[in-house]
Amino acid sequence: QESLVTALLALMVALVLTILVLPMFNELTDKQFAFASLWQANILVGLLIIWLGVALVAGSYPAVFLSGFKPVEVLKGKLIIGKGPAYFRKTLVVVQFVVSVLLIISTGVILQQMNMLRSSKLYEQAEQIVSVRFGGGIAPIERYQTLKNEVQEDPKMREVTLAAHLPRRESFARLDASFMFPEISGDQVYDWKQLHGDYDFPEVFDLEFVAGRSFDPQNPADSNNYLLNEAAVRNLNKAPDEIIGFTLLDTATNQSGRVIGVVQDFPYESIHSSIKPLAIQGQPHPTNQILYVKLPVERLSEKLATLEAKWKEVLPGVGFDYWFLSEEFGRMYYTEIKMANLVQFFSILAVFIACLGLYGLASYTAEQKTKEIGIRKVLGGTVSQILMMLVFSFLKMIFIACLLALPLGYWLMQDWLQNFTYRVDINWIIFALSVAIIVGITIITVAYESMKASMINPTKALRYE
Repeated sequence: QESLVTALLALMVALVLTILVLPMFNELTDKQFAFASLWQANILVGLLIIWLGVALVAGSYPAVFLSGFKPVEVLKGKLIIGKGPAYFRKTLVVVQFVVSVLLIISTGVILQQMNMLRSSKLYEQAEQIVSVRFGGGIAPIERYQTLKNEVQEDPKMREVTLAAHLPRRESFARLDASFMFPEISGDQVYDWKQLHGDYDFPEVFDLEFVAGRSFDPQNPADSNNYLLNEAAVRNLNKAPDEIIGFTLLDTATNQSGRVIGVVQDFPYESIHSSIKPLAIQGQPHPTNQILYVKLPVERLSEKLATLEAKWKEVLPGVGFDYWFLSEEFGRMYYTEIKMANLVQFFSILAVFIACLGLYGLASYTAEQKTKEIGIRKVLGGTVSQILMMLVFSFLKMIFIACLLALPLGYWLMQDWLQNFTYRVDINWIIFALSVAIIVGITIITVAYESMKASMINPTKALRYE
């Protein structure tokens, strides 16, 4: 009965906490759960089963344990508890340590992978670059140059381009194209990707050149010329400097142009896939057109309003449908971002629960060793010696937990990283930090209880029963 009542109180507290944290959880997971959802029949049945199950497990262990005592020995004061219950308590704490270390490792690796993503060429300026839907019948291409000139009158908004929708998500139209290099391999066809953008495309996205030059606004012929990425150059088995000046033929349109520059590889698609050979032509696509404007970070809102005013002035009646490049990346990596948020949340929760279990075990251990602590103090034992005696047993549990958690965490994270073509190497610092966090929490918790026990008057400790 006591277990039933305790479990029921715990369930009621859990429901209250659910109401309080539900808005935060919805924001964290981008869901719309309501408290009314808990009153569905299947959830109520599940809560009932959990309540009865917890009460049964919590009440059965002490009942079975106490029923094994012999009444005569108990009345004579010869009760010997044995090591079984102690091992069980320590096992539970070890399990909590294992879960906590696993979640801390997972958080570290996931954040490291997400930081790698944010350092990619397109993403690093994603908060500054605003995208406005232009092509596909939205706005006439003839008005683009007029709009660009109007926007560039503001010295803080000089970087403007019209290019394909970036980054490329799986649901977007494919960028497949076929090219030939008559001067290199005759009639051999190379199936690559092709991006279109005006002359300022490389500058807006801060592409880094390894050979050649960018598009020249003073050279109209550059509208038919191309930039290649390093993956394309490797596909041709040439060095970047060697490919400059060669003719490239688009087999679909039968138009040709020259290679004028080579840029470093940049992830124009998800990092779940490899960077494919890419040719960038110096003119916008006939329909796949997005206006990109780089805004100054310190005056983002003000300049966005200025851009909208210029748009309405040049294109009256045309909707200003905009988003930031970071929002597109957010949609592309929605799963990874939400997973990172959830793992961080549950890591904190797991560490907190581990602290509760650790505090309970430390309190119990200090209480059980009250008389021993009193004897040690009478014999000249110092507070630091008593502290080390109590901490040592917990460090052994951490050691066992780490033997289990560290290799398991490495295996789980290596498996998760296989989903990415470009991935970080798991850093040993993450493992060291996870162990340091657990050891630090343990020492602080156990030290607090140990200090309390060691400060007790030895005379009272020796009389402790």
